[in-house]
Amino acid sequence: MDNKSVRWFVVLFIVYAIALAVGLFSVQRPVPVPDGWVGTVADPKTFIPEGELEENALFARIRDLLYFLQTPLMWLLVLIGLFAGWFRRAKEWLDRRIKLRIWSGTAFAVAVLTAVELIQLPFHGAYYALSRYSGVSNMSVGFWLTDQLKASLLSVAMSLPVVFLLFFFIRNSPRRWWAWMGLISVPLTLFFVFIQPVVLDPLFNDYTLLRESELKADILALADQAGIPADNVYEVNMSERTNALNAYVTGIGSNARIVLWDTMLEQMSTEEILFTMAHEIGHYQMRHVYWGTFFSIAGTFLSLYLVFRGSRWLLAKFGWLWDIPSLSRVTALPVLLLVFSVVHFVATPVNTGISRVMETSADEYALQMTGAPEAGISGFQQLARKGRSETYPPRFIRWWRYTHPSISERLHRFESERGSGSALE
Repeated sequence: MDNKSVRWFVVLFIVYAIALAVGLFSVQRPVPVPDGWVGTVADPKTFIPEGELEENALFARIRDLLYFLQTPLMWLLVLIGLFAGWFRRAKEWLDRRIKLRIWSGTAFAVAVLTAVELIQLPFHGAYYALSRYSGVSNMSVGFWLTDQLKASLLSVAMSLPVVFLLFFFIRNSPRRWWAWMGLISVPLTLFFVFIQPVVLDPLFNDYTLLRESELKADILALADQAGIPADNVYEVNMSERTNALNAYVTGIGSNARIVLWDTMLEQMSTEEILFTMAHEIGHYQMRHVYWGTFFSIAGTFLSLYLVFRGSRWLLAKFGWLWDIPSLSRVTALPVLLLVFSVVHFVATPVNTGISRVMETSADEYALQMTGAPEAGISGFQQLARKGRSETYPPRFIRWWRYTHPSISERLHRFESERGSGSALE
């Protein structure tokens, strides 16, 4: 056991956590909007009470703190496990009790994947507690725990075959395994994009056909204009979970689905719903699902190559100390997960930046398709109120975490469009 390394990791994490907390909570709450936006529809003070604004900003800073602690804490625990020999001893313990190596290796992989889920559980619990306290979540503790259990079991079950393939390629192609895994990711990604709406989503929520109405006819008319091959609109029962509002278009080809949360149907006007649906339909019409899938596959190839290089470097430096002589050993799984997590975390601003570009273009599509910026303004203000959103976060948080432009930025864009009148042309 390398006690010195373990102590240094712990000290560095504590210093990081303190510096992070000081940096996040020293930011003015709420963050002031630009001077030119003060008093306009983009100014949250015009549609959210002052006390609620401050509370929303506080909740947002707590969520940011949890986010920036969650993944580094996993790195810390994995590194401690490697330097302290936890993983090596766990594999030895399994080997003594399970004679067939393939089964002991499987048990080790399941244990590691389960440990990752357990590390994240307290953070998920904190997010849930915040949502419950702020009035966004309606879920009981039992309901939430059941959801978490289903999600964790599904994650481990879906990850295990990927781990088998990973080590198969590492053992049979030590220098090209990352490329083979990248190729395998192509059909896997397409498969999950295709089956998610009809197989995975119903595991967590109840989907029913939206009753025949003028709203349904209007939504299908918008979809038809965009060439979406959908002849039905689905309503999902989210009110048992949340007071937040949402709608989306998911899937590709014959599995494309238009979905509205029941909370939106209950609380938004027809014009606001149609504007939101036009935004979602814009994603489909502009092939954002396909572009997103392409970027996901390309990112997977790049990530796997970086994992290949990074894990080889780590084993060259510390493999002797961790008793992991080769990546082909199943005990190298924590190393591979560690490097992949670092790569994924560092790449977050790239992914969110691409998403914000797509969201901005979908907003433009909605403005042009509906010619109703007023509906966009009132609808997004309601989204912010119901979701207890921070409408104008600090610049760094927007850059790193936000997959959408902030609510205030979007409202300013809608107001500009309303003033120019170009949306109606």
